[in-house]
Amino acid sequence: MPPIPPKPARPPHEPFVADFSEGLETGLYLALLELIDEGLIITGDEVMIDANSAACRLLERDYRQIVGHPLSNLFPSERAFLAARERLLIQGEMRGSIQVVLPGGRRRDLRFIAAARLRPGMHALILSPDIVAEAYGSGLAPAEDRVWPKLAAALEQPVIVVDDAGRVQALNAPAARLPGIDGRELRGEVLEGVVAVEWPAPHEPPIARVAGLRARMLPGPRGGWRILLLPAVAGASEELPAAPEPAPQPTRPAQPTGNGIRLALEHGQFSLSLSPVVDARDGCTFGASAELIWDHPGRGLLGPRAYREEALAAGLAAELDGHLIQCALEAAALWPEQRNERCTIAIRPAAADDAACARLIEASLASSGVAPSRIDLALDATTLTRADLTVATLRRLGVGLALDRAGIDELPLDALARGGFRALRMPAELVKRLGHDEHAEGVIELLVNIAASLRAELVACGVTSAAHRDFLAAIGCPLQQGPLFGPPLTAGGFAARLRAQARQPR
Repeated sequence: MPPIPPKPARPPHEPFVADFSEGLETGLYLALLELIDEGLIITGDEVMIDANSAACRLLERDYRQIVGHPLSNLFPSERAFLAARERLLIQGEMRGSIQVVLPGGRRRDLRFIAAARLRPGMHALILSPDIVAEAYGSGLAPAEDRVWPKLAAALEQPVIVVDDAGRVQALNAPAARLPGIDGRELRGEVLEGVVAVEWPAPHEPPIARVAGLRARMLPGPRGGWRILLLPAVAGASEELPAAPEPAPQPTRPAQPTGNGIRLALEHGQFSLSLSPVVDARDGCTFGASAELIWDHPGRGLLGPRAYREEALAAGLAAELDGHLIQCALEAAALWPEQRNERCTIAIRPAAADDAACARLIEASLASSGVAPSRIDLALDATTLTRADLTVATLRRLGVGLALDRAGIDELPLDALARGGFRALRMPAELVKRLGHDEHAEGVIELLVNIAASLRAELVACGVTSAAHRDFLAAIGCPLQQGPLFGPPLTAGGFAARLRAQARQPR
């Protein structure tokens, strides 16, 4: 039997080092950067090495204005740059908020995720809009703060927000039930003057102790503010007994269905929200879709889906539609006249088949002075099949028609065949299936062809990623709306956006 050859020696262990000398790997590297929706900057200790397109958009700079330029150019002052470098690149702070300077001296708050020292002298920064800081605005005084109480109220986990003076700016109901707080009203009080608080040292993990409970500490929406996330009451701490069950409260008689909506209308708790519709080819704002947001005192901000069924059951859909139409037309009256951006208003089926709805639109157009051509009414398939008189009246007024929920509901072929549709609107639930459902892609491509045959625009709603944006634009759906293009705006905020756009050549 021949001898078994010896096993070859293992090669020495060598760390993997990417080779970018041939060009192919460099192209792959840059392509991977472009797949990231957030802004990504690869930087050295002093000079920025690379950036993706999302970072260029966030910082409002061209690629050549970032790569090869000092990292300090992104900060309002040399002192701010040194402080940020200390936090991110030296101390290794991984998450938080920084303020950058934009061209023209404007400033913007951004959230960051930092990966320091990927290799000696090389770091990565992932940037995204700091929505909370932008919602505040720079001049909001603590006494006027309304943002955090609403956000805290929407969370089930106990939350306490403390400002830079140690005062409690917000706490939600679960936090008020914690041991040591026991339902006391702490807003405006110094937290340490009411309960025992132990803050972590700078070099320690961000864990505080509030009334003996461990609390995860996050950076707040303004400098020096802190957000405390505490455990639930049950089993919250091994050092304290579980909180006693709250005493039973007398139950209130149930209010009639819809009474809350009627009271909200009377007290002005519904406000207009405008979501920009953007042409993905050039970034220009094409128009906006309007809806009513309910500032509910107990449940926070509610969109139409949250209160729609209650309004229908109470017979208040027509009243809400009337309020929405009037608010939307008042907002459109503020838009620059030299442009032709359109406002899309989706009205409810229960009201759309009523001739009074058409009369209301006619009267509102006359009082607002808005050209009918700037208004699109979005109706769903059910409404179109049973509201011939109203649809005919709307066409006579010159108001545009849009088919809502195209691709999800059955297509009303008879109504579409009569013509007069300016837009088809794909809902967010269809768009979000892109990349996961081949059937959804086929439906969208079919809608592109139907819109082309009708000579109508196709609008994709609920776009959340650059990949969806680029795919939709490539197959013939450049008009899009969703979180990717910014948060909803008030009437004044959207008018300001259009005025700024009007000063630029289209």
